[in-house]
Amino acid sequence: DQIEGEGVEAGSRWLRIAVEDTGRGIPADQLPYVFDPYRQALSKDAAQGSGLGLAIVARIVAAHWGRIHVQSQEGVGTCFTMLLPIVT
Repeated sequence: DQIEGEGVEAGSRWLRIAVEDTGRGIPADQLPYVFDPYRQALSKDAAQGSGLGLAIVARIVAAHWGRIHVQSQEGVGTCFTMLLPIVT
C-alpha cells in the first residue's frame, strides 16, 4: 500500500511492502543482527543457507533509498516491512 511521509518526510510518498509469517519467530536478542551477512539465529539453520539472504535484501532496499524493518515474537512469527520511496 502507499503511505504519506510525516514530519521531516512530509510531502513524500512511500510504497509499503510487508512479508509476514507464522513461523517460530526470531529471538529478541538476535533481532539487531538479522541483516548482518553470514548471521543465522540458530546454528541448525546453517544447513539451510549461507546467511546472506537478508543482508542482500537490506542492501537492495538501501540502494533504492528505502528502509527495511523487522518485528518478531518467538512462537508467533515475523514481519519484515519495506518502505520504498515513490518517485514521480
